[in-house]
Amino acid sequence: MSAGPQNALADEFVKQSVFFETKVLAHLDKGTPLKRFNVLVMPADLPKLSAEQKAKLDTFTAGGGVIIKTKKAEQGIAKRAQAAAGGPRLGLEPRGYVLGQLTRKPDGRTLILHLLNYDYQHAAENVKVNLDVSGLAQNLSRWEVKTLSPDATQPELRGLSLRGSVAEFTLVGIEHYTVVTLMAKPGP
Repeated sequence: MSAGPQNALADEFVKQSVFFETKVLAHLDKGTPLKRFNVLVMPADLPKLSAEQKAKLDTFTAGGGVIIKTKKAEQGIAKRAQAAAGGPRLGLEPRGYVLGQLTRKPDGRTLILHLLNYDYQHAAENVKVNLDVSGLAQNLSRWEVKTLSPDATQPELRGLSLRGSVAEFTLVGIEHYTVVTLMAKPGP
């Protein structure tokens, strides 16, 4: 959450490939309803809350939501927020110029991981992906994994491991954009 459109916490979450959405304090009643969130991360230097804003945040916490107040660049805030939120988590190594975003088809049987290399000079090499889809799938052992890309060179996936709700693999190269799909195989 932020007081305006510039948000240092969002910048930090992007750098760490944390799945998140932003809310602007003045527009708590617009966009995605607060009740759809598990965690709100609020900078400690937000302006004083109005009675209406405080009431909305009190309703959020009464419904089980968690509010974390933090300094703008507090070490470990992304991990604290992810732990409190539960749900999917993405780890990318080496950190650098690759961003990830996970989406799910409405049927719930297909997860789509979008990976963007925003270093237009060099392909990202040997990107280790650790994707925990807790809350979306409990057992990936019967899921099929495929990679796709509009780039000239198709991505190569190595070292695939599907254990519980965690998928781990290495993408040998991401020139610009790669999609990794995880699809539940039809079963008995």
